[in-house]
Amino acid sequence: MAERLIVEMSNKLSDWEIDSGDVVTTGSSVKKNDLLADAESALVGLGFKPQEASLALAQLKEPAENVEALIKQALKALA
Repeated sequence: MAERLIVEMSNKLSDWEIDSGDVVTTGSSVKKNDLLADAESALVGLGFKPQEASLALAQLKEPAENVEALIKQALKALA
């Protein structure tokens, strides 16, 4: 029974986010957080300090829809 539940719910888990102990359904905010985390990781890989990368991404006025665009915008902000 547990296996069946896992199989049926596996595609719905990406739509859930845990926020301060409460479960909230926010698929778009999870996706946005993943994009920002990936972009920050890429910037750190390019040699920027984690604090610099995080600050540059936080200051973006129009966050992009994909990681590549986020990185390009952040690099412009860091230059």
